[in-house]
Amino acid sequence: MNGLVDLRAKFEVLQSPPPKANCSKPPKMPSSHRSGGLKQSNKGHKTGGSSKRSQKRQQGGKVNKSVKNKTSAALESKGRVNRQNEAKQRRQNARQATVSARRIGSLSTSTSSPTFSSSSSSPPKIVGVVSLSEPRMRPDGAAVRVTESSVKVFIDSSPDTSSAASDPTITTFPQLKGQVQLLTPSHFGADESSFSCPKYIPAVLEMSRVCDVLLFVIDGVSALAPPVHAATSATTSGDESYPNLFSVLGERTLTAIKAQGLPTVLSLLMLPPGCSTNQNVSKKNGGMTKGERRKIEDLRKYTSRFLKGEVGYDVKVVEDDCSPPPPSPISTTNNNNQVLPPPTPLSRALVSTAPSPIHFVSSNPRNYLVSSSYFYDSNSRALTVEGFVRGNGALSANDLVHIPQGGTFKLASIINASKVRKNAPPPVPITSDPSSQEPLDMFASPDLLDGEQNLVGFDGDDQLSDYDDMEDVNPAAARPAGWSDYQNAWLEDADQDELDSVGDGDDFDHGELSDMFNKKSDRSQDDVDMDEADGMISSAERAELAKRRRAAEEELEFPDEVQCNEDEEASKRFARYRALKSFRKSTWDPKENLPEDYSTLFHFSNFKATARSVLAEAKEVVEELVKVDKKNDAVPKEEDAMDMGREDEKDDEEEDEFTQSLKFCVQPNRKVALTIADVTPAQFTVLSKKRILTLTTLLPHENKMSVLHFNICQNLKCETDDDSGKEAPVKSKDVLTFQVGFRSWQSKPIFSQNNLNSDKHKFERFLRPQAFMACSTYGPVTYGPCPVLVWREPRPGQSQRQLVAVGSVLGADADRIVVKRVILTGYPVRVHKRTATVKYMFYNPDDVKWFKPAGLTTKHGLQGNIVESIGTHGAMKCLFNQPIKQHDTVCLTLWKRIYPKYKEEKEKEKEEGKTFVVT
Repeated sequence: MNGLVDLRAKFEVLQSPPPKANCSKPPKMPSSHRSGGLKQSNKGHKTGGSSKRSQKRQQGGKVNKSVKNKTSAALESKGRVNRQNEAKQRRQNARQATVSARRIGSLSTSTSSPTFSSSSSSPPKIVGVVSLSEPRMRPDGAAVRVTESSVKVFIDSSPDTSSAASDPTITTFPQLKGQVQLLTPSHFGADESSFSCPKYIPAVLEMSRVCDVLLFVIDGVSALAPPVHAATSATTSGDESYPNLFSVLGERTLTAIKAQGLPTVLSLLMLPPGCSTNQNVSKKNGGMTKGERRKIEDLRKYTSRFLKGEVGYDVKVVEDDCSPPPPSPISTTNNNNQVLPPPTPLSRALVSTAPSPIHFVSSNPRNYLVSSSYFYDSNSRALTVEGFVRGNGALSANDLVHIPQGGTFKLASIINASKVRKNAPPPVPITSDPSSQEPLDMFASPDLLDGEQNLVGFDGDDQLSDYDDMEDVNPAAARPAGWSDYQNAWLEDADQDELDSVGDGDDFDHGELSDMFNKKSDRSQDDVDMDEADGMISSAERAELAKRRRAAEEELEFPDEVQCNEDEEASKRFARYRALKSFRKSTWDPKENLPEDYSTLFHFSNFKATARSVLAEAKEVVEELVKVDKKNDAVPKEEDAMDMGREDEKDDEEEDEFTQSLKFCVQPNRKVALTIADVTPAQFTVLSKKRILTLTTLLPHENKMSVLHFNICQNLKCETDDDSGKEAPVKSKDVLTFQVGFRSWQSKPIFSQNNLNSDKHKFERFLRPQAFMACSTYGPVTYGPCPVLVWREPRPGQSQRQLVAVGSVLGADADRIVVKRVILTGYPVRVHKRTATVKYMFYNPDDVKWFKPAGLTTKHGLQGNIVESIGTHGAMKCLFNQPIKQHDTVCLTLWKRIYPKYKEEKEKEKEEGKTFVVT
């Protein structure tokens, strides 16, 4: 049947009529699949039209003018215009900064105020001259002394220069249209005739802080001559062909300048007369041979290579032979038709070099001034200093000023000498407002009822009486201070003053009495004084250095480990210590049991926020002052003069406090005369030893005492004069001198680790070489960035102090917790799985019960606790979290917070009432 049906269907198809010829579409075939209600429908991409990628592809990189959203197009075009305008402003500011930097030292006067006198000229470029070589003797016996003063005299005596009558330190170059202020260390109290002067390096550092360009003078005569005094020359430069080029003092000076910061550096290579490479004269006419010229060229290359390695960039080396320049057919004439010789290469280098002060001086809105002249009035105790205001800040009459080695003072008035006009009365001085000035008192007045931080805690002097703080004392030599009748019989011949000073308030004697009675009288005091005068170290100092080195080596091998003696009670010796469950997570109240010194310090809730606000406000004052000066420079019309006078009365009433503060300010690069009040005759006697004074302004809160923290590194060698040749370790609470920016003081700091993930920082007993550590000390507040130089004062017989560490300022925070760690060790004598019997940690059962709540650790990483005391000799039973091994060591860790200290006052300082001196 199926076959019949198929045949009939085929027959019907054959009988059907053919399709029409104009039919364009084939017949629609029935669909084989129809979707139901469960058909999947994907969610469309919500682009609101075509995507951004497709739009950019369609545009082909062209900007589509027909944009539907006109608001977005307007915003886009406006943002583009703003970006172009901002880029233009940045270019203008950079160009103006470059022009201003080049203008320093120019002879041209200000174009904005043509009626000003010559006092409105730009400030001269300050060039500091530093000699890195040492004077030596030539083979013919003549002394070759190249000092800073000799170079200054040579530059001033050149035919193309002239010195100003008012200020002899300023040298003018008429042909080059520039002026330079040449400074030497002798201007700051250093004696150049003696290279062992202790004030030489401090004077060089004070000079380099205010210099725009630093000129290093290198004596090539001593380098080309055969070495005569090779023992006094420095050979650390690594080149044996020029051992006499740099002296020991020169390398120390260069190291100190690099630690503080370098301005733009130039180098002057002094050659023998007639040996300049610029003179192409034959040997017959008195010139140089090719061999001599090659030696000088090699010396110049070596000098350039050495300074590049020290400074970090290519330093221009100028050669000069200290002889008058040869006649040249090329000459110029001045206004008086006088023929002037061509400028020397040194004068061209000094004038054309772009000035750039030290980074910390140019980055902060802090002013400084280099005096052109100063005089003192003993009746009114007023010191008047004249000079140009330099820096990036605005000098205010309400600011405090600091004079290095002089102290901090208040300003009485400012006379803006740049506003002196011809045929006009002198300007009115800007008088300070006493209500707006900060007090000179650096310490706070404590209120004993104003909170816990002002309460007297443990005295800081008691910390030195702990055995663990006295690493150099042998605890085994300690004995009770109470003596029997038999012992007192031996002490009858002793001086009572010496006996009173032995213990210094301590209840124990640590061997001082035996040292006093067993003094060696072999050598007289005259011999000891002669050794100190010759610079030789005494036997007592040599023994002290050896003892300190042993303590530092033991600290590296067994850090913080302390052993109790059999006759000591650990509960009394470590009564101020506590155990922490976790060093990072355990809490420690920063206001708990503070020493008495903390009651007079200033505490900051957020030092970084305070520093940001102070620096931002100082920059805002400068910007507003520039706008005001631009408005004042514009000459008003005569018709508007009366209207402006009437509007001034209304503006004065509406002025806010910020606008009123601008009346006391002076822009930088202006010549002023400062009157400093309340300068005592003793202070002026110290300042009068310097021919040039430098002073800097202090920002708000910078005259307040707090706890300062520095990030320092002992990357320099601490030299000693003993036979061992090893370094002298720097210990915590040693008396060190800190030079922070323009100020310096002495104190006893403490060293610690700088832990970033904890509020507690571990104390370090010694300053480790080649490692950055935090240093905490008492000192005046200083805002960063600011370099820190740490010095160790010379012992009797030494001429120069030692630079032991360098670093930068971290901040001021009195709540920074520095804790000292003490580890008591014991040894397991019986071990059974997790239980062990530990001995030699304590020697009486009372100490075991006292430290029972504290946790134990081992050097193999186990943790445990004390279970009970065993016997009467300090043995204890301990339980650990894992089985302990026989050769393991059990440790008990204790912590105590420590604080820095002030330097001990001398009897003379106590009588004068001096507690803290900032120079």
